[in-house]
Amino acid sequence: MRRLVFILGSISLAMGTTWACSFPEVTFGPPDDVEAGDDAPAPGEGGAADVTDALEEEEQDAGPILIDGSTVDALVVVDAGGKVDAAGCASCDCDDDNYSDLDKPGCDLAGGAPDCDDTDSRTHPNQGFLFDKAEPPRNGDWDCNGTVEKLWTNEQATCSGLTLGLGCSNIFGFTAPVACGEKGTWIRCKKRPGLLALDCIVDEQKLETQLCK
Repeated sequence: MRRLVFILGSISLAMGTTWACSFPEVTFGPPDDVEAGDDAPAPGEGGAADVTDALEEEEQDAGPILIDGSTVDALVVVDAGGKVDAAGCASCDCDDDNYSDLDKPGCDLAGGAPDCDDTDSRTHPNQGFLFDKAEPPRNGDWDCNGTVEKLWTNEQATCSGLTLGLGCSNIFGFTAPVACGEKGTWIRCKKRPGLLALDCIVDEQKLETQLCK
């Protein structure tokens, strides 16, 4: 009899203990540190794919930058003048470009860098890149340095071939040689979308003018 009372008491104690147990309330709302009305993170946000997309956008926003870090607009002269009628001109600076023809009689003391063509205001030392087509006698050497320099030095640009997807946005230029002042096909590349892509594809293609100085 005592054993039965002991067993029943144990069962009651166990059941009482079970009834006394409670579980934390489960909620499905936003975390405490997120206020109501805040936008929830989009699926996949912060993942590897999003990091890759951000890097690609950063590359594309950079745009074409020349080797010395200059932007194209800072190097181009839109209106540089042109040929002038220098017949009978006795001035040391007949084309009014602020550079003198030091070979003219009495002009050797004018000072400054010598103007290699005092009949054309486009041609003088320190000239920038021009849209103009090459003309004799300088044939595109607008800055009097003795050589013709092209703005877009890459005239064999291509987006094909494996590059491991690195530096794609730094590949830009003409797809074939273009004469000064003439138009040609200009492209810029970008990395092929996808984490496993290892090559570049064309991002931008247009007709562009080759500038010279």
